[in-house]
Amino acid sequence: MLNIFKTLHRRGFPRPAGSSILQRCHLATDSNANHAGTISIARHSPEERRLWLRITVPATFNHQPHLPSIPRQTKPETCLLNVSINDTLSELLTILREEYPDLGAPRFVEHPSNTPGGPSSPLSNGHTLGQLFRGKIHGSFQFPRGLALNLDEGQILASLRDIEARHRALEGAVTQMESTHAGIARSVERVILAIKWTGLAYISGQLGAIIFLTQQLGWDLMEPVSYLASLSGGIFSATIYVLMKRDPEYTNIGTWVRGILRKRISRRRGFDEKQYETIKAQAESLKGVIS
Repeated sequence: MLNIFKTLHRRGFPRPAGSSILQRCHLATDSNANHAGTISIARHSPEERRLWLRITVPATFNHQPHLPSIPRQTKPETCLLNVSINDTLSELLTILREEYPDLGAPRFVEHPSNTPGGPSSPLSNGHTLGQLFRGKIHGSFQFPRGLALNLDEGQILASLRDIEARHRALEGAVTQMESTHAGIARSVERVILAIKWTGLAYISGQLGAIIFLTQQLGWDLMEPVSYLASLSGGIFSATIYVLMKRDPEYTNIGTWVRGILRKRISRRRGFDEKQYETIKAQAESLKGVIS
């Protein structure tokens, strides 16, 4: 189901004379009324990868029928809907029906021309809002009781183009930084490989030295030396555990060493890895908003 967060702003309406309770603000329900509202993009939410739609309609008091001759006070009413560009027209119609229950079930009517009010025909509600916002289809959301919500196509296209321009700029920055980031990763792996071979050479050399000295000096002398060599390995593991605060396993040691090397090489090359990750996340979020 479409996840919609609705925020209504209604203020500044006078209390009708002779009424102790201010009635809910409704649109006029006269079937002959001709009210035109607009749908535009208020802002986007990169964290949620969604858009906030602003729906502005002319609002009036629907006063109690038994109160005679109370003039209607008209004021624009704003509703904010949180939607995804991949949501369908049917999902938006469901939300509009929930938001304005007194106006009947809305429907989307296609306008073959760009002029609202021209010849129209029913359209499949399976089309997405992205198709509608990018001008691949044209139309309005019409209620049975005299309200038509027309898209502010100029504002919507400008908003989408602004988001797309920001996304392209961020993608360009990420592309430029990725070459440096990849170079740092290669340097880190080269150092890690050198450490591995150095460690292997040390262990092999230690074993060869103990075997050779045992043949030359005898086991009675080399036995405590071999024990001390094993003890040094335990001391090394304990030191790594204290520094990493994790078990001295191969995977943990590799992750820890890689992190240290990455920070040092990045600082040496003037590369801000946190900024890179932030820009990359922003680019992915904006891509989720527009695609």
